[in-house]
Amino acid sequence: RTQLNTISSTTMVLSTANLTVDMDIDTKQQFINDIIAECKSVLEENPGNRCAKYCLEYLNSEEGKNLDSKDVVTFYKCIKTGLENPDSSLGCYAMTPLDYSKFGGFFDKVIRDYHGDESGDKKH
Repeated sequence: RTQLNTISSTTMVLSTANLTVDMDIDTKQQFINDIIAECKSVLEENPGNRCAKYCLEYLNSEEGKNLDSKDVVTFYKCIKTGLENPDSSLGCYAMTPLDYSKFGGFFDKVIRDYHGDESGDKKH
């Protein structure tokens, strides 16, 4: 089971210290369940936290459900600061440029929401 570290009375942060990229299916699913629980906790008091909002959608999407163990750990590293800082309205960061495509279903929604571009028509 993944470990939760208390940051405040309402925010929990998962520890990746004991996780490996070749974790078994049960450990991977428990880690995902813990991420989902953490996101729900953040959203209770901070409904504007885009990181937690879109993380929940992403992990329940086909793309999110098909992540392998290594990708789940990398994805968590991308969203960790948004969950550690629940009053942040964004707080998620790609670890590498490839993360924008690897986790496109997540980052695309966060970026469009942040820029007020639901349609995807805006150009930067």
